[in-house]
Amino acid sequence: MKNLTNKKILFVICGGVSAYKSLETIRLFKKKNAEIKTILTKSAKEFVTPLSITSLSQGKVYDDLFSVENETEMDHIALSRWADVIIVAPITANTIYKLSQGSSEDLAAKGTKLLGIKAVIAESFERIHRSNLIGMGILPLQFVDGMNRSNLNLNGSELISVLNIENGILPADKVTIEIKYLSGDIKKVNTLCRIDTKNELEYYKNGGILQYVLRNMI
Repeated sequence: MKNLTNKKILFVICGGVSAYKSLETIRLFKKKNAEIKTILTKSAKEFVTPLSITSLSQGKVYDDLFSVENETEMDHIALSRWADVIIVAPITANTIYKLSQGSSEDLAAKGTKLLGIKAVIAESFERIHRSNLIGMGILPLQFVDGMNRSNLNLNGSELISVLNIENGILPADKVTIEIKYLSGDIKKVNTLCRIDTKNELEYYKNGGILQYVLRNMI
């Protein structure tokens, strides 16, 4: 393992019999001078304690979606901006399912937000997935006009930009995305904004439903 000086690692620990091994992993990261913050799922706390992690990582442990370190910013947003890399170990089938569905019910499940993802483009959206993304302040965009990842030859190496939304967006708007391929080719295609209602638009504009609620309470 190479030197990790000044590298910021967000370590997510899920419940499972191998969760205890995360303590040794954290010790090795610290030995290489990494800076570590940790997220514990509810089930992970059955195997390892926040105190044992803190003593090794010398960093904050997050185990509550509503624990706010900075009153002006929710923890999951601050963490996504802080981390250089996010490691989930061990990861359970339940957590994988939550990540795939854009679940926002706990801090560890906010995988897309923690990765700093601003938009998700898909051929279709399951209802709960779509609403969960909006609830985290992530823009759901749907391919139209017969476009899909196959006929656009998308393999994950592309740079995709969402164009002309700086001045705002409305439910069901047509949104243009620009795809830059490794070859240097550039293609622009239209997508459909899957923010379907005015209430969902307010959640998105505020960065998520929790931020929307908090700002209306202040």
